[in-house]
Amino acid sequence: QGTPHFLAGDEMGRSQLGNNNAYCQDNQISWVNWQWRPEDERLLAFTQQMMALRAESSVFANLQLSDDSWNGAPTSCHQVNWYHPDGHQLTDQDWHAPMGQAFAMDIGMQQCEGERWYVLFNASDYDIQFRLPPPGEGLEWIQTIDTATNDGLPFLPDDIKRQVAVG
Repeated sequence: QGTPHFLAGDEMGRSQLGNNNAYCQDNQISWVNWQWRPEDERLLAFTQQMMALRAESSVFANLQLSDDSWNGAPTSCHQVNWYHPDGHQLTDQDWHAPMGQAFAMDIGMQQCEGERWYVLFNASDYDIQFRLPPPGEGLEWIQTIDTATNDGLPFLPDDIKRQVAVG
């Protein structure tokens, strides 16, 4: 269900500085420096962690975004449901809001059996509070990844709340 897209050196922090047409430039924007630097270790480890998660997860390995319910369809048994940080299902207006820089994706079979993930996205420059939905009877949410930390590992207080800040 798709292939992770990594350009040579991305896993070590290589950047084209926002230029998506660097193929036609013969300068530092398109060159790859394969010299290993110790500061690249964390990003490489995080990239490896993400690739392993994708390989181990039946939800991520078989994700089909064509089965989503972003436009107000009933949420039962859809593979992907999209939410506003305040917890309401995204509307067409939310999708086209110019300042809409945060959303959540509920992946898996929400009201059916199987693996389920709730992924929070925040592209703004500030922390945003997200309201988490109930995980299901007898279940609890487990924070797996936190890209606000240097190594991507979650930092959890002892008492996790149903509302979290994502920065």
